[in-house]
Amino acid sequence: METMKLALRWMVIGMAIVINADDALANSPCRLSSADLQAATGRTFNEGEVTITATGISMCVYTEKDKPKRRVTLEVSSDNAEKQFESKMRLLQLGKKSIVLPGVGDKAYFNGTAAGVLKGDTFFSLGQLRRSSEPELKPENVIALLSKTISE
Repeated sequence: METMKLALRWMVIGMAIVINADDALANSPCRLSSADLQAATGRTFNEGEVTITATGISMCVYTEKDKPKRRVTLEVSSDNAEKQFESKMRLLQLGKKSIVLPGVGDKAYFNGTAAGVLKGDTFFSLGQLRRSSEPELKPENVIALLSKTISE
């Protein structure tokens, strides 16, 4: 009888782990494919890997195939999303050139190397899209990436 109770407990715990894993996959920050990133940047990437930042934000890391130490990151956060968006935009705004990116989400920005979009109560932030020594990305390619990011 004790063996049966113990087996039942492990089965319930196992089901809870599977359910939580399914929830994590369903809410994955990896919303872009390597093909999406290649179309926007011209570089090839591995598929994204989920990680959690030190501040508890879900992040997807896409490593570049030819240079694995280089990566693009996608953070997804619903905690104070609008405040995070505004703060990040102020931080990235250098000089008088506007970084507002019209035509995607509720609000969006792109400063040449990083982009972000606010959609409802969620903030999506793409980092390290290019290095300053690389050719500039076309805003329409960034809009396409951000649109795919918020489309799920």
